[in-house]
Amino acid sequence: MPKQTFLFEHPVARRYADLAGIERDLELVIEACDHFLTRPSVGSEEAIVSSRAMGAYAIVTYCRTFVEGVRTTVAKDVVNSLSGELQRAHEHFREVRHKFVAHSVNFDEDNWIEVEVEVAETGERELDSLSTNHSRWATFSPTDMSLLKRLAEEVLKAVKEESKREHVKVWEYLEGLDQGELMKVLSLESRRQGGKRSGDRRKQYGQRGKS
Repeated sequence: MPKQTFLFEHPVARRYADLAGIERDLELVIEACDHFLTRPSVGSEEAIVSSRAMGAYAIVTYCRTFVEGVRTTVAKDVVNSLSGELQRAHEHFREVRHKFVAHSVNFDEDNWIEVEVEVAETGERELDSLSTNHSRWATFSPTDMSLLKRLAEEVLKAVKEESKREHVKVWEYLEGLDQGELMKVLSLESRRQGGKRSGDRRKQYGQRGKS
């Protein structure tokens, strides 16, 4: 029997769709941590740059699952359900993201001016050069990335459990519609073929849900 695939854009499906995006982000965090942990993080300029980029990507991707935007976020009670160690880790990585990765508002970075003065045998001094210098974190530690991986894995477990519940809720909603009602809420528009952007679609079906 032939099958057709439809989009279901409706307020009842919003959370389920959002959770799919959150799940993928957390999976990417875990993959990035694994990448970091299986490659040299120091020893050469290339290793430092690569590990720092991978660590920053993992931290930013983790934190974006807790930031409201077009997509909803990890449920508020998930962090409270974590162990004390992982709750502290959550706050640590959010702070690293805010103060180190995304913004220069921390005491781990310093920038200064250096002046070189040439001293003659007579003791007279004359300006020779003016330059800048800096100090900052070179990269992240394997300990940090191992902790972030554990944290992401625990949050992902909770997200998957909620996703299962949302799947049941959406399926039961669809089963409760007769054929005419069902076809009214489904769309053949495909995201893979240049359909509307996520935010535009969400505004549209959000408005439909209120009418």
